[in-house]
Amino acid sequence: MKDIFKLIKNKKGFTLMELIVSMAIFSASILMATGVFKSAIEGQRSAIAAQNTQESMRYAFEVMSKEIRGAIGTDGGSNCPAPGQPNRTFNVIGGGLNFENSSNECVLYNINGNNELEITRGIDSLPITPDEVKVSNLQFDVIDDAPGAHTVQPRVTIKMEAEIDTPREMYRQKIILQTTISSRSYD
Repeated sequence: MKDIFKLIKNKKGFTLMELIVSMAIFSASILMATGVFKSAIEGQRSAIAAQNTQESMRYAFEVMSKEIRGAIGTDGGSNCPAPGQPNRTFNVIGGGLNFENSSNECVLYNINGNNELEITRGIDSLPITPDEVKVSNLQFDVIDDAPGAHTVQPRVTIKMEAEIDTPREMYRQKIILQTTISSRSYD
């Protein structure tokens, strides 16, 4: 029984001050590691948002370019009347691009009320950008000559500005893409 109550001669251990300092160092290192991890996650989310926006815009450009390349040049009798415009292959009307496609349908590309890029064929209208991608600017620059002149290959330069619609401002990245597409029709 005496051995139980015997005082320990070896009094090596930690003082309260040493314990507090070591806990502070440990806590600071954990907070720094968490901050770095959080920054990496936010950077990844921002990159994914930018990638989704770019993919949506590339898809929209691909849809438009496929149809624009097949646009029919007209010298008269177009299915796509353009009020106040000469009868050219491409006409810009109210910020949208109007032309006759290879199936003799009137096609209009413009921005709808929800800031989505929209295609209209006849009376049918469909958005070609997803709901979360908002198009803030769409410009068409048409190079085409007068009907019957045939001195210039008809071409359209499209400039589109879009961003992902998200409540977090840090993930919104405005992206501007531009391309030029020429019609295969050179009559």
